[in-house]
Amino acid sequence: MKRLISLILFAVVLFVCLWANAQNTDMLGKWYLSGMVLEGQLIDPNLMGISMVFDLKVDGAVIRTANMGIGEGVDEGTWVMDGNQLTITIDNCPEVYAFSDGQFTGGESSSMVFSRELMDSQAYVPGDIVTKPSLKDFEGEWTVYTLDFDGAQFPAEMAMDLLKDSDMVNLKIHTGTAFFSDADGENSGEIPCELLDGELVLKKVDGNVTSIKCSLRLHKDGVISRVEDANGKNTVIYYKKAQKESE
Repeated sequence: MKRLISLILFAVVLFVCLWANAQNTDMLGKWYLSGMVLEGQLIDPNLMGISMVFDLKVDGAVIRTANMGIGEGVDEGTWVMDGNQLTITIDNCPEVYAFSDGQFTGGESSSMVFSRELMDSQAYVPGDIVTKPSLKDFEGEWTVYTLDFDGAQFPAEMAMDLLKDSDMVNLKIHTGTAFFSDADGENSGEIPCELLDGELVLKKVDGNVTSIKCSLRLHKDGVISRVEDANGKNTVIYYKKAQKESE
C-alpha cells in the first residue's frame, strides 16, 4: 500500500514538473512589442518608430533588443515564469508581465503588449496635394487628425494630448481669416491668410511688419497639412474637417 501511495505521489510530482516545463517551453523564443496602451488607446508602437523584442532562452536568459527612436540597444538579463506571471529582470530591475491568450502585458508602465507577431497597422499616407485649390476649399472648422513627428506617427487622441497646450489643436478658417486654438478652445486671435501658389499662407502681423506664420496645403483625401521644423525635426500636423455634434 505504501509503495502504491509513493508511486501515486511520484506520478503527481512528475506531472506537475512536466506541466511547468511544457509551459516554460511555450514561452521560449522571440516576443515582439506589438501594442502600447496609452490614454486608454491601443496603438502600434512601430508607427512611432518604437520597437522591442524579448528573446527568451531555455537556460533562463533573455536578450532584449530595443529601439526607442534614438538608436538600437541590446541588453541581457533573466526570465522566470510563475504560473501566469512572467518576470523579466535586466540591470537588476525586475518587470512583471501577466500572460494570457498568447500574449503578455505589463512592464514598467503596465502598458506594453508582447505577442508572437507584430501589429499590421498601416501608416497614414495623405492623398496627393491639390494644386489649384480655392479659398472656399479651406473654409470650415478643422481638428487634429494625425501628428507626424520626423516619421513617427501619433493618432488623433494622442496627437491632441501632445498638442493640447498649444494653439494647434483646432483650426477655423472663414473669409480669409484663420483662428488656431488649443484643446480648451482658447484661440490665438485672427490670422489673415491668402492663397499663394496653391497653398494657404497664414500671415503674422507685428506692427508694420508682416511675415509668414505658416502655410497649409490641401490634400485630395480632404485633409489639410501644416509643416513645421522644430529643432531640425520635420513635423507635420494633419487636420480633418470637424464633425458636427449631430453627425
